Amino acid sequence: MRKPSYSNTSNNNSNTLTTSYVSNPGKWPLMGITLGQVVDRAERLYGEREAVVSVFQGIRKNYAQLKEEVSDAMTITSTVPSG
Repeated sequence: MRKPSYSNTSNNNSNTLTTSYVSNPGKWPLMGITLGQVVDRAERLYGEREAVVSVFQGIRKNYAQLKEEVSDAMTITSTVPSG
């Protein structure tokens, strides 16, 4: 079991969680990578294979398209101030 670690930021004296998980009850170990890294890896491994299908909405995305949309969303959210 891994305990979350906290760091004290000097700017506002608040504690910041630096680990995104505490434990893994499953049989496979956690990878210790970010969601962005997961998307990058999936795009490298599966590129043109289908990643998302929504029949109701008429949407089909392969991993390359999914990565592009995730990157666009991250660009937009990175410009929004936190808090």
